[in-house]
Amino acid sequence: MAKYDDGFKRKVVEAYQNGEGGYGTLAQRFGISHFSLVRKWVKIVEKRGFEALQRRRTKQHYTSQFKQNVLHYYLNSGDSYLDVALQYGLPSGDLLQSWHQKFLREGIEGLSPASNRRLDTLLQSSSN
Repeated sequence: MAKYDDGFKRKVVEAYQNGEGGYGTLAQRFGISHFSLVRKWVKIVEKRGFEALQRRRTKQHYTSQFKQNVLHYYLNSGDSYLDVALQYGLPSGDLLQSWHQKFLREGIEGLSPASNRRLDTLLQSSSN
């Protein structure tokens, strides 16, 4: 997937806000691979402002309990990954989707920080 800089995203969202076209039209006009990216950027700006389009410089860490709370809300609300992510201040719906997939594969343990899971695996391996 192509990465688009903050200025480009802002230009596309402003074009949408100015009524210059819908998601599909603007995606074509600006050479964006899929209209859903335009829709995502517009939703982000509507919910959290243009600052939220900026890429984070540091990686955010979330507790297992926070992930469980967000997933619980997602599973019970019927909202999209993106809508729940925006509500909880996550950088994208993709992050929530990855938590959901891990939860489905590994259960609650899949939501624990990776370093703890690696340590547990190493300890189990060494005890055999």
